[in-house]
Amino acid sequence: REMADEVSELKTLGNQHFQKRDFSNALTYYNKAILLDPSNAVLYSNRAITYFYLKDYILAMQDADQCILLDDSWCKGYLRKGDILRIQKKYEQAVLCYQQCLVRDPDNSYALGAVSKCTTRIIQRNLDDHYSVFSQGWPVQVQYINEHMGKGLFATVNIKAGDIIFREHAKISQQWTSSKKNAFCCDCCMRFLGPSLIAQLYYMLGDDLTIDTLPFQDYCSPELPNPKCCEDCKSVFYCSDKCKRKESRVHSVLCPSRSTQNRLYLEHSITHCDRFLLAGKIIVQIALDISNGSNFEQSWLPYSYFIKGSWLELISNQSSDKEATRIHLKTTLEISHKFLMQLLKQEIPGIGDGKYAKCTSIELYDEILSIFELNNPSIEIYSPLHHYFGQVHSSKKHHNEASPVLGPLVRKIIDKYSEIPQCRGHGLFNLHSTMNHSCEPNAKQDTDPNIRLNEILILAKKDIKKGEEICVSYINTKDLTPQERRKLLQCDYDFNCECVACID
Repeated sequence: REMADEVSELKTLGNQHFQKRDFSNALTYYNKAILLDPSNAVLYSNRAITYFYLKDYILAMQDADQCILLDDSWCKGYLRKGDILRIQKKYEQAVLCYQQCLVRDPDNSYALGAVSKCTTRIIQRNLDDHYSVFSQGWPVQVQYINEHMGKGLFATVNIKAGDIIFREHAKISQQWTSSKKNAFCCDCCMRFLGPSLIAQLYYMLGDDLTIDTLPFQDYCSPELPNPKCCEDCKSVFYCSDKCKRKESRVHSVLCPSRSTQNRLYLEHSITHCDRFLLAGKIIVQIALDISNGSNFEQSWLPYSYFIKGSWLELISNQSSDKEATRIHLKTTLEISHKFLMQLLKQEIPGIGDGKYAKCTSIELYDEILSIFELNNPSIEIYSPLHHYFGQVHSSKKHHNEASPVLGPLVRKIIDKYSEIPQCRGHGLFNLHSTMNHSCEPNAKQDTDPNIRLNEILILAKKDIKKGEEICVSYINTKDLTPQERRKLLQCDYDFNCECVACID
């Protein structure tokens, strides 16, 4: 009993010094107590946390393990071990320890909070690993906000209104079929390929073109690249051999010249939804990766970071007759998926094997389509004609002189086409996809006549402070009430807007 009293007194003295943050003296008393009672799990727990604050994590871990060994039914040893692993940024291992603590004490608020903090750290580390290559050189960082909001894009420095926040190339992109009537671009990078400025004028206006030459030829764009086409289908064009090689692997599977099934898939996609073609490219890419030894998780990982849901549900919810629309879209989706699977069976041996199961499921196809629906910035590539008119119009020296000649041409084009035709399309952008919505955004996507590829430019609409979230508006909010905005966002993007403008 005397020894037990002495151990208790030594422990009490150690605790008193610990509470005063006098860790060295606390350690001295815990050491003495353990010499007298080496089977006391509480003493090892106390000494472990003391070593922790002294930053001796090796000895702290040894004591935490000894605490667990002496009394595995007690949660404290796992709690101490979790703290040590967390400070060493071994978050996955720390979570396992905290979970063991919760098995023994389900209501332990410290362990519950620690699991949440570790999970946040794991998510943030994964975000940094994935997005750092895209944000390099730009004053932004993708940060995890919370479980409800997910991630967002934040400023790492003060940004002034009008400054470029970032510009980026699409991960994957495609020209709209409707845009190909008056212009066509590279199937890989969307560089404008044709027609030339004069050819475009003749094509659009025909006999209405009343001039043979354009004034101020210096404003004309540089010569267009010599297109490289697919030798088999003659319907897909590239701006260079590099782009052609980059796309050849996927296009060789989808090329409409390969079979009737390929043509059926292409025609069905053009008729019903351009996005089927983009989704098909991703499916083919993943299937080819798997055939070359990769696994589904590795190939899908870059796309898993995009927000997603169900394309079928998203589009159906936008209709006044949801059920009828859903039935129609389900049939359309099933037919498109059937055509895609039939052509894959012809092109990739063993596509029916189990390792391709996730890749070839209609659920994944539906999910990929939803990615394009929820992450859908438009891409605009100025044609030489558009660029020429813009340059002349912005010239203080030549604008008035050119107006009598070019004014009637512009009016004829606008009357016939409503605008000066250019290459338009859509794509997936890694950084852009992380920006959340605000009805009072501090950033916007801007058009730049110097953009020649599948890229977008994001500008600051107002001054943005370091650490502030960068937001854009997903919709045109002009003249809409908060109720109308929220209804539109709920319908098109499946979320209830909680931005400052809507809450106020």
